[in-house]
Amino acid sequence: MSEFESDRQQLQLILDQLQRMLDRPEPSGASLLAQIRWELARRLFPYLTVDAMLDPRRQAASGALLDQVRDHFKLWDSGRIDSEWHTYRNETRGLVRSLQNHLA
Repeated sequence: MSEFESDRQQLQLILDQLQRMLDRPEPSGASLLAQIRWELARRLFPYLTVDAMLDPRRQAASGALLDQVRDHFKLWDSGRIDSEWHTYRNETRGLVRSLQNHLA
């Protein structure tokens, strides 16, 4: 298995973890959520950059996802996540779906 494929699988696992967090009716495990978000960013940004280089047809989609994730992380800090959990859940679910579709 290539390193790129391994990274893709790791990203899918991280997204699964994030989805399980989003399934909770109330915010809990703020430190776990922060860790998942950090790990997602750490792995996703280089993955999407390489993805765009390996397949130029995916360059626009990869770039758009990078921008979307950056904007999402800037908008949603831990305090806002706790105070607006239901809105965060809905918006983040959409982002997770977009990322899962791209990784599929």
